[in-house]
Amino acid sequence: MTEQTYPTFTLQRWDWSAERWQTRSTYGPDERGEGNAYFAVSSERASQTGPIRLLKDGIALIEDDPQTYYDDRDF
Repeated sequence: MTEQTYPTFTLQRWDWSAERWQTRSTYGPDERGEGNAYFAVSSERASQTGPIRLLKDGIALIEDDPQTYYDDRDF
C-alpha cells in the first residue's frame, strides 16, 4: 500500500516596512492543509490586511502585487 503524501501550504503577507514577504502561517502536510490554507486566504481577504501570497510546496498559487494592490480597491 502506498502512503499518501500531502503538500505544505504557506500563507505570506507583504511587510511594507521591510519590503518583503513575511510568513504568516503554514498548513499541512496533512489532508486538511489545503482547506485550512484557502480558509485563511478568505479570512485575510475579508480583513483586507494587504497583499498576500499562498505557496504550495514553495510555488505561488496566489500572489498579489504589492505595487498595485491598492490601485483597484474601493475604501
